[in-house]
Amino acid sequence: MIFIAATLVIVGVLVALLGERMFRVILPIIGFVAGILIGYSGVEAIFGIGFISFPLAILTSLLIGAILAILSYLYFEIAIVLLVGVITGYGAMYIGIALGLSSNRFWLGLLTFAGAIIGLALATAIPMGQSLIVIASSFYGVAMVMAGFFMIGGSITFEQIQRTGILRVVTDRIDGSLLWFAVWVGGSIACCYAQLAAIARELLSGNGLSYSETLVYQSKGGK
Repeated sequence: MIFIAATLVIVGVLVALLGERMFRVILPIIGFVAGILIGYSGVEAIFGIGFISFPLAILTSLLIGAILAILSYLYFEIAIVLLVGVITGYGAMYIGIALGLSSNRFWLGLLTFAGAIIGLALATAIPMGQSLIVIASSFYGVAMVMAGFFMIGGSITFEQIQRTGILRVVTDRIDGSLLWFAVWVGGSIACCYAQLAAIARELLSGNGLSYSETLVYQSKGGK
């Protein structure tokens, strides 16, 4: 239990302080896996899986996975937009299943496609990218650290984390505690600033601006 808790704390610190850099490394992997899942599910939803459609599903999923992996590596902002589209597409698919459309593969596939299009439109209209990753990784990383310390204190167990996830466990643990909520939010804000400061320092040698000017430069999207 102590080893798992310590691992949560260490990994949480890394995610909270280096989340954006880590995400850039693993994003191509996420893109490849997501492409395989969405490609295979799309072919299965439209044509079903048979003697002819199975090889088509495999080839389509590998092709989409490779495209997403390459785009994720070369174009970070585009990768975020595509990732949002994949997430909303799967969300729409699960909504369709909940509504009883699991037996109607055509309409389920159409709903998945529509959800992906809506997600792409939203991600394109609302600037995301680097800021989204910094905020999400800081928030989740601090939650991991808190979960580790709560495990050491004996107030939560690893089985609870496995059952409901880190965010749910931490949220239930600090329910009604303004102090712990302030620690979570305050820690997340501090880690966000630390990540943005590290990113800004990396830009100093490239754009010739001072540190404060670089922060303004980055907040305007590098324009």
